Amino acid sequence: MGKRIACVVSCLLAPVLMGGSVASTPQGTSQSQTLQQFYDQVLLMVAPIEEWSGPARIATATGFFFTNEGKLYLITNRHVVRDDAHRILPDKLRLRLHTNAADHTQNADYDVPLYVNGNSVWREKLGVDLVCRPGNTFT
Repeated sequence: MGKRIACVVSCLLAPVLMGGSVASTPQGTSQSQTLQQFYDQVLLMVAPIEEWSGPARIATATGFFFTNEGKLYLITNRHVVRDDAHRILPDKLRLRLHTNAADHTQNADYDVPLYVNGNSVWREKLGVDLVCRPGNTFT
């Protein structure tokens, strides 16, 4: 865990959130820290979320990050990823996150797909309004 890694959320978080891609990349986002420092920072963030269906933003929400056995998860409500009662069916989420721990005016948007090959990529328990969107493992 003591390895030095580049802590540019625009470089780390996009691959962390499976299939995520950077929607916009700010300039001047180079800061280095340990993996533990990265986790300490990201786990304290409440992530603003936009729900998208194709080219249209259809709703907004929030979520947070959680780690288990070195894997990062985005946690949010189930109705954020699929709300049949209100016909809110996004195909991706967009997160706006800080890209520089020392300057919170530097942010980037990250697109997080909700489906791969037509299959949902979140985990849920029936009857509970919570889901987790797994990411890649840090090693």
